[in-house]
Amino acid sequence: MLVIGTAALVLLNMGLGFARGMWVSGNVSAALGTASVQLVIPIVVALLFSVSRKFRNARSSTKIVLWASAVVLIAAIGNPH
Repeated sequence: MLVIGTAALVLLNMGLGFARGMWVSGNVSAALGTASVQLVIPIVVALLFSVSRKFRNARSSTKIVLWASAVVLIAAIGNPH
């Protein structure tokens, strides 16, 4: 259930990023770049947390990606441009 929720949230973020990139620039390559950043940011946050031994398992990494994706989604919704 955790993996499904995380995947759904990441896909929602990427879809929103793609739509926002198309709306702002009208360029598919810019929209793909915006969508890929929505995936990269939570992964970088999870990698930073994995410095600690406590967060080096798959469940902890998935939780971190879930919460980081939620923060990115809230930030994207809160910033309309």
